[in-house]
Amino acid sequence: MYSREEVDKFYPGAPIYEAMEVWSLPKTKQDKIIEVCESGDYFAELKKDGNWYEFSKSINGENYLFGRGKSTKTGLPVECIKKVPHIEEALKCLPNDTVIVGEIYYPGKTTNEVRTVMGCLPKKAVERQKEKGNIHFYLHDIIRYNGEDLTSLGAYARYQKLVEVCNSFNFLNEYIELASIVEENIYDFLCAALANGEEGGVLKLKTAPYTEGKRPAWDMIKWKEHDTVDVICIGFEDATKDYDGKNEDSWDFWIIEEDLDYPNGKYELYKKCDVGKKEVIRSINFRTIPVTKPYYYGWKTAMRIGVYKNGEIVEIGTVSSGLNDELRAAFAKTPEKYVNRVVKVDCMRKTADALRHPRFIEFRDDKDIQSCTFEATFN
Repeated sequence: MYSREEVDKFYPGAPIYEAMEVWSLPKTKQDKIIEVCESGDYFAELKKDGNWYEFSKSINGENYLFGRGKSTKTGLPVECIKKVPHIEEALKCLPNDTVIVGEIYYPGKTTNEVRTVMGCLPKKAVERQKEKGNIHFYLHDIIRYNGEDLTSLGAYARYQKLVEVCNSFNFLNEYIELASIVEENIYDFLCAALANGEEGGVLKLKTAPYTEGKRPAWDMIKWKEHDTVDVICIGFEDATKDYDGKNEDSWDFWIIEEDLDYPNGKYELYKKCDVGKKEVIRSINFRTIPVTKPYYYGWKTAMRIGVYKNGEIVEIGTVSSGLNDELRAAFAKTPEKYVNRVVKVDCMRKTADALRHPRFIEFRDDKDIQSCTFEATFN
């Protein structure tokens, strides 16, 4: 937990904990998953495709929502409660000096959709939720309650405490969800969840304490299905222009844009006249706006991928994860060097005709694009 002195400068009386990281089985131990599931030492929860947040209620009764990311201004986790007033309203009934941990997510959507809300300034975040619907908070742990630190308790005991708190204060609703746990037939449960399109699962050792900022082996295990496939690079997507506004004061990438409806920035063009005289050619209204780094530099941010089907290349999605700035710049400068090359990608899993969460690994010049077929990829 962060020290009282550094926290009180910005959030008086608020308890703030670092996230406990989730461990993944290394490739050499992947075959241990069934043994772990059948040991009786673990329980399982569904993993949502969202972002970790902690709801913190201060000793003074102030409500906060802290994420993983650190603020350049405070050095503490970024605070976001005003972006989700429906979550604050539901959880304000909790006693002071309490911390509950969960995942902010949109059902059926990815973390990219979450960022379109949580990456904005509060006013824009609220507006976007009016369009998209309120974001969800999936609760799965409690690490402080009414001034008592619970991190030394085992994961199962903490979950039971969370259930007790939810029942006592009755704050669960359409958008505030309690994670359900599974203690038997865990492996079958995880396989069925993946088949139904879930993100995956988390296995928690029942006796494991909450370890801030650490990733203890075997204490909390993330399990997702992965696959590696070869596809064809068929083109690229342009960078998104709009910058969401997070830490705008320290943002380095701005452009000047003509805006006829913005009178506060204005300059005039003149033509040459006699000395001491000016004749206006045109008056232009303008403003400076923040843009994304890739847009500022003119990079490409995603690779379009495809495979052969019935003798023709068909598009099956895009890949942005795994691409570095050097590649994004190269794609924009010399796209012809990369189109129609075989690309090796890793994905969480395959649906009937698409790859879930693909990640670029490398180009494969040892393989011909004709071998990248729909049948080989999805059958």
